Amino acid sequence: VSLAYNFGQIRPQNMVVAPSAVFTFIVVYLVAKKWMTQAVFEAILKAIILLAITSAFIAVIQIAVNSEFLKTCEPRLAFGSLMRASAIFQAEYELGYFQILAIIIVLLRYKGTLRRNFIVPLLILSVLLTFHRLDLIILVVSLIIYTWLFSSTARKAVTVLAIVFVALSAIVSYTVLVPLFSKSEFVKERLDADTVSGRLNQYKVVATALPEFPLGVGDYENEAYTDLMAKHNMMQSIDSGTWNWHQIPYRVHNGYLEVGMLHGPLVMVVFIAMMFSMLRYFKQTISRESPYSIVPFFAVLIWMLSNISNGVSNFAVYYVVLLAMLSGAVMALYRKDATKEEISAVAPKMMKSSIAVSNIEKRAIR
Repeated sequence: VSLAYNFGQIRPQNMVVAPSAVFTFIVVYLVAKKWMTQAVFEAILKAIILLAITSAFIAVIQIAVNSEFLKTCEPRLAFGSLMRASAIFQAEYELGYFQILAIIIVLLRYKGTLRRNFIVPLLILSVLLTFHRLDLIILVVSLIIYTWLFSSTARKAVTVLAIVFVALSAIVSYTVLVPLFSKSEFVKERLDADTVSGRLNQYKVVATALPEFPLGVGDYENEAYTDLMAKHNMMQSIDSGTWNWHQIPYRVHNGYLEVGMLHGPLVMVVFIAMMFSMLRYFKQTISRESPYSIVPFFAVLIWMLSNISNGVSNFAVYYVVLLAMLSGAVMALYRKDATKEEISAVAPKMMKSSIAVSNIEKRAIR
């Protein structure tokens, strides 16, 4: 409805592209839910781990050797002349989301093995090499929740103390050590970079403007959105080739407000409700007897957190399609496990019933 309402203000192909992304998400989920087997699910998890390890090595090469190595996106500066690592993903934060999910899978799959002690630090290093602060926050939150769900009371206490110690150490390091290296490019361009204020101002502008666009603007090329951003000096200059610079509006760096701006406040509410509904449902299906049941819970959690200061509302993004696949897979296996339990519970009664019927038949024959 939003796209139809804004037809003429947006590119005609968006009438097909945007709905097809949502349709793809639904189809992938339903196909996985209907036909997923334990063997295929295990193969998917192995593929995720293999891709994560490969991506980690590529990220290290991009930082230490060649920033262009196997890069599929425009390079983005971290600080000075150092580019952020993105491996083969379209953006560094997409690499981070995938690696964090892979860390959770490795923790589950290789629990109590020496292999886990090598893989997990490598994947954490690749997240650090994205130089993306939100990725680091999501990583910490995910590890805390994982420890809380799967650890004993003593280990939970140790984890909390470790987190407090790391937090205090970070504060001390920032207040004491940073002034000593205040002239370094890392401190000036990364640690002291204030990107939060600008984004909060944008959130305020967009949230205030939502009632003016009950059906949204359809897409970012709508002149109404450009005028809104230009009015508040939220434009950026880009080179369209041969030094032909022109200004375009900043995209909304919040997935929830992005949905509201593009398609209206009602769709934003539905989008948020869908996420919380998925998170709550997969929280209820978590079982210690089936550790992989926690995978879709963390997949949804990472997606929710990623939309706080990034616009990851497009259902065609690789990570979101993977989320649909994992969600459908666990749903399928969860239903099959439930069916097995029902059969095992009913089977003894069925056997007794069949024996009783057999005896009745024998008496009737006599």
